[in-house]
Amino acid sequence: MHGCVCSLCRRTPYRKPSSAIALPACIPARVGEGLRGFLLKIDKSFTDAIAHEAVTSNVIAHIIEMARTLRLQIVAEGIESAHQVEWLRAQGVEGGQGYHFSRPLSAEAFLDWCRQH
Repeated sequence: MHGCVCSLCRRTPYRKPSSAIALPACIPARVGEGLRGFLLKIDKSFTDAIAHEAVTSNVIAHIIEMARTLRLQIVAEGIESAHQVEWLRAQGVEGGQGYHFSRPLSAEAFLDWCRQH
């Protein structure tokens, strides 16, 4: 998780496990091509469970495995600790966002942050 990439996206609230899993099935792709160029964002509720004995603790590994099988890029939301960054890197997650990196910024502050990093 090095460098800076900015993406603007419409936030679709996480409502139930089936909605997170059903989305890739709605994206057309040819068999064997995978979904290169598409992104799977791991919801903060799963990132929060890293290193905790929560019900969703084991789910995040399966989400990452599913994304790899579909050849999706992976971004974890809600990263708040160095431990979460290390765990996600060890799992091969390519990107992350959260307070560990920066609080929400105005456009001007974001440009300044990018210049410094």
